[in-house]
Amino acid sequence: MPKISIVRPAYEWANQQRNTHVYINGEKVGQVGIDQTAQFDVTPGKHTVVHKQKWPSGRSKPLEVDLSNKEEITIIMTSYKYNWSIFMIL
Repeated sequence: MPKISIVRPAYEWANQQRNTHVYINGEKVGQVGIDQTAQFDVTPGKHTVVHKQKWPSGRSKPLEVDLSNKEEITIIMTSYKYNWSIFMIL
Protein backbone atom coordinates (compact mmCIF):
# COMPACT_ATOMS: atom_id res chain seq x y z
CA MET A 1 0.00 0.00 0.00
CA PRO A 2 1.39 3.48 -0.87
CA LYS A 3 2.52 5.69 1.99
CA ILE A 4 2.92 9.45 2.55
CA SER A 5 5.66 10.37 5.06
CA ILE A 6 5.76 13.88 6.50
CA VAL A 7 8.96 15.08 8.19
CA ARG A 8 9.03 18.14 10.44
CA PRO A 9 12.74 18.85 11.05
CA ALA A 10 14.31 19.80 14.39
CA TYR A 11 15.85 22.96 12.88
CA GLU A 12 12.37 24.45 12.50
CA TRP A 13 12.72 27.70 14.50
CA ALA A 14 9.13 28.96 14.22
CA ASN A 15 6.03 27.35 15.73
CA GLN A 16 8.05 24.90 17.81
CA GLN A 17 5.42 24.30 20.46
CA ARG A 18 2.56 23.51 18.15
CA ASN A 19 1.58 20.24 16.56
CA THR A 20 0.51 20.56 12.96
CA HIS A 21 -2.62 18.73 11.87
CA VAL A 22 -2.33 16.78 8.62
CA TYR A 23 -5.20 16.47 6.15
CA ILE A 24 -5.21 14.15 3.15
CA ASN A 25 -8.01 14.67 0.62
CA GLY A 26 -9.79 16.94 3.11
CA GLU A 27 -9.83 14.38 5.93
CA LYS A 28 -7.82 14.86 9.13
CA VAL A 29 -5.48 11.86 9.36
CA GLY A 30 -3.15 12.85 12.20
CA GLN A 31 -0.59 15.35 13.43
CA VAL A 32 3.16 15.87 13.45
CA GLY A 33 5.31 17.81 15.94
CA ILE A 34 8.80 19.28 15.81
CA ASP A 35 11.50 16.68 15.06
CA GLN A 36 8.90 14.03 14.24
CA THR A 37 7.98 11.97 11.20
CA ALA A 38 4.42 10.81 10.55
CA GLN A 39 3.45 8.13 8.03
CA PHE A 40 0.03 7.66 6.47
CA ASP A 41 -1.17 4.77 4.31
CA VAL A 42 -3.13 5.86 1.24
CA THR A 43 -4.66 4.24 -1.81
CA PRO A 44 -2.81 4.36 -5.15
CA GLY A 45 -3.54 7.53 -7.15
CA LYS A 46 -3.55 11.30 -6.64
CA HIS A 47 -3.94 12.90 -3.23
CA THR A 48 -4.06 16.43 -1.78
CA VAL A 49 -2.02 17.08 1.37
CA VAL A 50 -2.57 20.13 3.62
CA HIS A 51 -1.25 20.94 7.08
CA LYS A 52 -3.08 23.28 9.45
CA GLN A 53 -2.42 24.93 12.78
CA LYS A 54 -4.89 26.57 15.17
CA TRP A 55 -4.84 30.14 13.84
CA PRO A 56 -6.43 31.21 10.50
CA SER A 57 -3.13 31.93 8.73
CA GLY A 58 -1.67 28.58 9.84
CA ARG A 59 -2.66 26.64 6.74
CA SER A 60 -0.42 25.42 3.95
CA LYS A 61 -1.23 25.60 0.28
CA PRO A 62 -2.58 22.27 -0.96
CA LEU A 63 0.14 19.95 -2.25
CA GLU A 64 -0.90 17.49 -4.95
CA VAL A 65 0.97 14.17 -4.93
CA ASP A 66 0.60 11.25 -7.32
CA LEU A 67 1.25 7.80 -5.92
CA SER A 68 0.06 5.89 -8.97
CA ASN A 69 3.52 4.46 -9.70
CA LYS A 70 5.27 5.00 -6.36
CA GLU A 71 5.13 3.21 -3.07
CA GLU A 72 6.16 6.13 -0.87
CA ILE A 73 6.66 9.87 -1.00
CA THR A 74 8.36 11.99 1.68
CA ILE A 75 7.34 15.60 2.31
CA ILE A 76 9.64 17.85 4.39
CA MET A 77 7.58 20.53 6.10
CA THR A 78 8.93 23.93 7.23
CA SER A 79 7.21 27.17 8.25
CA TYR A 80 8.88 29.40 5.70
CA LYS A 81 10.13 28.25 2.35
CA TYR A 82 12.96 30.84 2.23
CA ASN A 83 14.58 29.91 5.58
CA TRP A 84 17.88 29.12 3.86
CA SER A 85 18.18 32.63 2.38
CA ILE A 86 17.76 34.27 5.82
CA PHE A 87 20.74 32.35 7.17
CA MET A 88 22.87 33.21 4.13
CA ILE A 89 22.14 36.94 4.49
CA LEU A 90 23.06 37.03 8.19
